[in-house]
Amino acid sequence: MNNNPTSQNYEEARIIIDCENCHRKLRIPRRNQKLHIVCPTCRYEFDYQYSEIDSTRPLPQPHVNYEGTKDGVLADTGWKCKNCGNFNVRTLLCLKCGKEKSFVPNRNSSTPPIDSTQSKSDQYYEKGWQCFIDSMSESDKNKSSGLLSKSHGYLTMAYAEAGKDIEAQKGIAGLMALVLTHMNDCKNAETWARAELKINPTNIFAKLSWYFIELDKLVQHKGFIAPDVGGGAGSIFTLLTVGVDVGRVQNKKNAVKTAAIEAAKALENKVRTDPEPNPGSWLLWSWILLSIIENMWTNKMKEPYLCNVLLNLPWHRFSEEQIKDLQEPIEEIRIAAHGFLGRLK
Repeated sequence: MNNNPTSQNYEEARIIIDCENCHRKLRIPRRNQKLHIVCPTCRYEFDYQYSEIDSTRPLPQPHVNYEGTKDGVLADTGWKCKNCGNFNVRTLLCLKCGKEKSFVPNRNSSTPPIDSTQSKSDQYYEKGWQCFIDSMSESDKNKSSGLLSKSHGYLTMAYAEAGKDIEAQKGIAGLMALVLTHMNDCKNAETWARAELKINPTNIFAKLSWYFIELDKLVQHKGFIAPDVGGGAGSIFTLLTVGVDVGRVQNKKNAVKTAAIEAAKALENKVRTDPEPNPGSWLLWSWILLSIIENMWTNKMKEPYLCNVLLNLPWHRFSEEQIKDLQEPIEEIRIAAHGFLGRLK
């Protein structure tokens, strides 16, 4: 086995660049060749060529930890990132989220660490939630599908650990329903959503998932054609009523519209009453609601209330420090909501 720290078996250096469209920070390999970049946030594609004299781009690199070496052999036993839980070796920067080894997370971080004092059910839930978040930002369809499957597995174990404890069950079934809608399994999603709403009628996950459940019923009734453009919340559905029972389709359309309004109400209530607000969660819920708005507008079911909910989210509940890295996506959502309202005229 080659233990030479300069061999290719070791993690190659990386740099941080800005997406040319949304300016998100992206960690990419530092290579002397042109790379084709796809931003996981806005899906913008561009080419990047690294240059030693490129002074216009930040070039921080992970530092290889050679402490404890003897005769060129690394003695680093590794460390677990306090931000995302990823296990790292031979680096002082987390290879998954980019945080430093010394990083201590804020309790309102969008990626909370797993607390060893939590119950087994809570630990599985947190892991399932994190896998779902990661799936939403993953541009590779196969990797996103894999993350959704992992989320499903963790939530299954969380529900099993909760047993018959109603309080412990709250939230698990709702998130499971949302995960299943993104896996295009709306039939089972409906079962989980009903279970959540029975014990927690205002759960935001169940309310968001219910929109996609009702939408699927309309699709199955041939009220919509749903081309495969990535699946989940980003799918665009086109109305087609030719040759079907227009009356029944209209009833199902009304159910879809009602579900969208209920989802927006759930978000509005959650952000107003949330005792421990999490900016990352708020942002994810906002993106999902925005995808619902896009779907509604495409299919001529415009409802301005949905846009107004996004425009009036009380982001002032957070300090500038808490949301400094989220300012651009927050602004992007607000601009999109204004744009949809403008199309009402």
